[in-house]
Amino acid sequence: MRTGYLFPLLLVCRLYHIQAWQAWLGASALPSTCGTSLVETLSLPAPSSAWDPCVVAQVSVAKLGGEVCVRGSCSLTCAAAWGSFLRDFNATISHQCLALQASISGVLGSFTMSSAGRPSAADLERMMSICMSEFACPSQHCLVDRLARGSDGTTSYIDYIRLTPPPSPRCPRFSLSDGNTEVPFLTWNAVMESKRLGRGFTGGLNSASDAEHVSWACVVPSNCTSGLINDLTCFKYSSIRGEFHFWGWNSALSVISPLNEVSLSFCALNISGVSSLLVKNAFTGQPLSPYETSANVSYLSSSEPLLSIFLWALDPTGCRSFTARGNTDVLVQLHFSGFHPYSRPHYTGRDGSRIFAGLVPLQQAPSLALTLEWGSQPANLDLFLSLPALQDGHGLFSCRLLVNASTSWIA
Repeated sequence: MRTGYLFPLLLVCRLYHIQAWQAWLGASALPSTCGTSLVETLSLPAPSSAWDPCVVAQVSVAKLGGEVCVRGSCSLTCAAAWGSFLRDFNATISHQCLALQASISGVLGSFTMSSAGRPSAADLERMMSICMSEFACPSQHCLVDRLARGSDGTTSYIDYIRLTPPPSPRCPRFSLSDGNTEVPFLTWNAVMESKRLGRGFTGGLNSASDAEHVSWACVVPSNCTSGLINDLTCFKYSSIRGEFHFWGWNSALSVISPLNEVSLSFCALNISGVSSLLVKNAFTGQPLSPYETSANVSYLSSSEPLLSIFLWALDPTGCRSFTARGNTDVLVQLHFSGFHPYSRPHYTGRDGSRIFAGLVPLQQAPSLALTLEWGSQPANLDLFLSLPALQDGHGLFSCRLLVNASTSWIA
């Protein structure tokens, strides 16, 4: 399935020039977006408090206020907001939520829980009744404990609009990093952080879409056991609610190709069609011996080791490929006696890639050495080099150019 951007484009809405909605968590106000339950005045929880179901339910009930819901006239926006609130209210049952009772009363009018600020199943039934009788919302969004869909394909059945996958022995409690902290459900910041690490992907739903879900995101969660280490949790994004809803595991959905399936190699075919080592002397362009070249490869984001061997251990030529996660960065470190240590990041690519490396000899080390590396069919290459001159106007630098997959300018 072809990936694409998740962000819906609403040309008919008045948007404020502020930070975009982050699906529950964010540091700044929301943009007001017509046709959604997202309003500028909605107060978002801090990431550290998002683990508290009472806080989450308080945010959800706030969506019912303002212009989103009017008694006796229920739009899809209002119905979806009610469904999300009832789902989150259900998660607070048996918790002590005194502030939630005050929030409900502030939005819906006086409401007293049956047990002094501790939500109960009976309170949920009362809420579902208010949703249908006072706000005239359809049953598929008010009766959240029953599976029913409207003609537009939407529903607020609790298991359909889950914010996280159901707990299981392999993944008992979903969490994900947003780049700063662990969050208990998927946010836009967490999606962007996962994509940066090569552990997240996004795209359009096409035939799997409905009136509120048109895009998806798949990510690798932080805290699942090794049985799921290469699997991804997939979500549908509700542009109306500003939420990611659990869709399923990629191993069952096959939304994208599995992770950890791309090949890396230190070799490429030469003009004779023979595999040639791309670890070379940066001065002469000659391949270095795989028997004396040690390689350490690790994931740049986590320092997780991937390879730590002499190249001959791959095979006598050092050319056998090895696998790594696609669409991410690894740190390649090479050591060869008599040469300066080599250390640089390498992008693994979506379909695999080859690692080129030019090592500089110790005894010939110049004041400056630049090595440019590219594949066998570069689309466009430019080098702009500005060199200083001596005070008498005479040049200080000399250059040497070698073309052999790896090209070096030496001064």
